Amino acid sequence: MDTRFHLRDLTRAAHRRTDAAFSALDLAQRDDYAVFLKSHFLAYRAMMPAFEAGLPADQRPPAMADLLAEDLRALGVEVPESAIPAFEGNALGAAYVVAGSHFGQRVLSGQHGRSEDPVVRSARRYLASPALKAYWLVLRDAIERPTDAPDDSDRLDRLAAGAEATFALFADCLTLAREEGVTHEFA
Repeated sequence: MDTRFHLRDLTRAAHRRTDAAFSALDLAQRDDYAVFLKSHFLAYRAMMPAFEAGLPADQRPPAMADLLAEDLRALGVEVPESAIPAFEGNALGAAYVVAGSHFGQRVLSGQHGRSEDPVVRSARRYLASPALKAYWLVLRDAIERPTDAPDDSDRLDRLAAGAEATFALFADCLTLAREEGVTHEFA
């Protein structure tokens, strides 16, 4: 079985918990959508140092924080200035979660697109970006590529632990974004 399928099986419970937490948000509603964007912004900012330190440049996920910040500004919401959570998970395991998120992008885009609020509909750079879909192919190759290490028997465990840490990071960032609330720049 391919590594990515093993990872999917090993992280299924963490993935479901995180999806359940995010499914409480209605992306057609401005404040819920802002919480969604803020939580993703915080998570991406937390992972960037791990990607830069742990992955070659050609294997790093696309930088999405700028798109998230643009969408927050389009909503008239302040970009989070709060402390970025610490993330010390395996970079390739984290990249697996980020790349895999493109599979849910169509569902999220559909919910977002049903908004009757034109301001919400205008803040679509992150959800409309094709970058994560394109990155999935890069990530898939990186995960499936055998390593040169003579004994890398715990590689799958490290990848799974990194993926689970990433799901937990997104859930933690959702909690932070909810606690911080939504502050509109243009009241």
